[in-house]
Amino acid sequence: MFEKVVNIISAYTELPKEQITEDTNMLTDLGLQSIDFIDMICDFEEEFEKVVPERDFRKLTTVKKIIEYIENSE
Repeated sequence: MFEKVVNIISAYTELPKEQITEDTNMLTDLGLQSIDFIDMICDFEEEFEKVVPERDFRKLTTVKKIIEYIENSE
């Protein structure tokens, strides 16, 4: 799961995959713009066949929180 999430994230940042950890913050560490963040969420939805309601976007701040969200969503 971690590797799949990192692969998606790496498409939106110049940071090498090896430097992305569970604690990496999407906005402060990666400097993602809002539109890139939304596109990335769409990629997660497609890859993991999950729907992420817009109200939950703010919860997905770190790699760890993204993984937990995907694993625990219905």
